Amino acid sequence: MIETLWPAIGVVIGASVALGIFYYRRRPAARGADVAAILQSLGKDHTVFSDILVALKGGMYRVSHLVVSRYGVFLIDERDERGAVHGKPDQKEWLLTGIGTKETLYNPLWRAREAVNKLQAQMGSIPITSLIVFVHARLKNDFGNDVIPLRDLPGRIKQETRTVLDEAQVRRVMDRLSSGPLIIGA
Repeated sequence: MIETLWPAIGVVIGASVALGIFYYRRRPAARGADVAAILQSLGKDHTVFSDILVALKGGMYRVSHLVVSRYGVFLIDERDERGAVHGKPDQKEWLLTGIGTKETLYNPLWRAREAVNKLQAQMGSIPITSLIVFVHARLKNDFGNDVIPLRDLPGRIKQETRTVLDEAQVRRVMDRLSSGPLIIGA
């Protein structure tokens, strides 16, 4: 009797695993509000601006967050990919692998650098650090200090303790970011 049930049990287990993987990959992302809340927890020395559009050659670039402080300006590019990221900071393309998948991911550092250049052209030559933050993916290589998992974000910003902007520079940047639609370079 039990021998006849084994194929049915196998089908049920296989279907359960497949459904679990399907729903796991489509669960809601910890984006936006969660990352903004982490950034807001940095304290009163850090002001957070979100969803800034920067006009670049070839289209618009969405800056997830800009953090302004006397320790510099931090451009935060949230990345929502899932899986494992393989590559090097100087490579044009990185590899994103997951369960049975391989995708090409264009190096986000390069596009962020273009946005930093545009922001500096608009706001003056202020120090801007671009941080690529992977909310879900695992980093499989050493990408340096500027490509990090979400858990490292507060510590990465707080490690900058040397004052690089005076009060007038901070105010000028904040005034520019607060002055209406946040589309830089349009």
